[in-house]
Amino acid sequence: MYVNIFKEHQKTTVLGVRNWIWVAAATVVVAGCGGGDGVTTTGGDIGGGGGGGGISRSRATITLGSNAVLQTMFISGSARRAVGSQVATIDRVRYTNAVTDFVPGADQITQDIVNVMLDGYTLNTYSFGIPMPGLVGRSFTQYPMEIAKLSEVAADGSLTQLSPVGQVAYRPAVPFDVSMRILPGRITTMSVRLDDSMMSFSNIDNAVVFNQDAFVSGNYVPTFAAIPSYLSDYIAFDLSSMADGKRPEMVGIGSPAEQVYYSGDGISMSIGMGNGSTFQLLDPILVQAGRVNIGPLIGPAGSQVRGSNTYALEDEDPANTKLTSLIGTWKPFKDVISSTEGVVAVSFPSSRETASLLDTEEQQFVLVMKNGAGTITDMWQGQVFFNTAGDQTRGTFRLFPVATITDAIPTGQVTGTVSNLTISGGVVKGGDWDVTSVKPVSWTFPDGGGFAVFRK
Repeated sequence: MYVNIFKEHQKTTVLGVRNWIWVAAATVVVAGCGGGDGVTTTGGDIGGGGGGGGISRSRATITLGSNAVLQTMFISGSARRAVGSQVATIDRVRYTNAVTDFVPGADQITQDIVNVMLDGYTLNTYSFGIPMPGLVGRSFTQYPMEIAKLSEVAADGSLTQLSPVGQVAYRPAVPFDVSMRILPGRITTMSVRLDDSMMSFSNIDNAVVFNQDAFVSGNYVPTFAAIPSYLSDYIAFDLSSMADGKRPEMVGIGSPAEQVYYSGDGISMSIGMGNGSTFQLLDPILVQAGRVNIGPLIGPAGSQVRGSNTYALEDEDPANTKLTSLIGTWKPFKDVISSTEGVVAVSFPSSRETASLLDTEEQQFVLVMKNGAGTITDMWQGQVFFNTAGDQTRGTFRLFPVATITDAIPTGQVTGTVSNLTISGGVVKGGDWDVTSVKPVSWTFPDGGGFAVFRK
């Protein structure tokens, strides 16, 4: 079952543009544990492996839904106008690889409409769920963008259509390139900038004018030669019980962060909650201005559910929108990662992962220590690298104190190996980790253990 997490946002009018993220957004998640068919373990038994006495090879249980969610966020211009502004209406969003390989499916046609005011800064989202039965991920390479109509805002706020009635206002001759990876139980966001420098209606020619060069320049990332997608759902780790010196400092504020967030694509941190909060993105680019919010209680008394926890980055720089998602959701670590052990190790896949085991795979790697109440008392973070030197049975990792994420100075590094990897559907689901380097005094963890990969 799928409920659109941004349903309210899709119906945002073109003149209401700033406080949309705080509209209540309910979501229903289909819960399920990791695993699947075709599981193989390389390098030895799951419970075995190296390490000294007292090392537990237990792996955390990951709870994720079966469906993926794909959200397209349309970002328009930076000016503010009303009467006379031109508005692009989008009522169909599709991503493809070929004529017969596309999402959403033919049975998922919706009546959702997005109105993008081309010369005013707006954020509008169009979302749908994607069934992923038995799949570890799907990739798409093409976006055949379609603009249903182009209109103008009248004095009374209504829209007067400019493009010919009954005809699609614009459809590219060749689909635009995208670099998209979707994963079961995760939310992927594709950001598309569309403004009046790219599209307008010419009263002189009585026709829609589309500047393809401006669109490509405003959306494509040279590294991918395409528009990239990003995982926009974060897992939050509450550090408020850790000593101040072990927590990262908020940029420009000086106070220690209360929560840190990992998605596989990004690393963020926050202090406070709601209107007085500050949410900062650290990786892949520093964005200091943002807010984070706990989802509201929705529904009748006695049967209420918690709406989605959300974040919003308040940054209108076009360059930044190519590198991250400006909006998304987050869940507390304890809600989706469970373990009876005091030490929990988890890696987070990136949307840049490939479908080939022959490629070296890099993931975020997190190590937390918690007490009996589940409170985090220490945390290290870094990267894990699978299939190093072409060896599918092993890999390496490096970890740093979580306090170092603010300035990225690699102090107190600990390195080691991962082995006994469990591979299912061509991706790593978990394994063992063992420290092989000299450990600094600040290291309070065991010399090894088991880890899980945050995926269905």
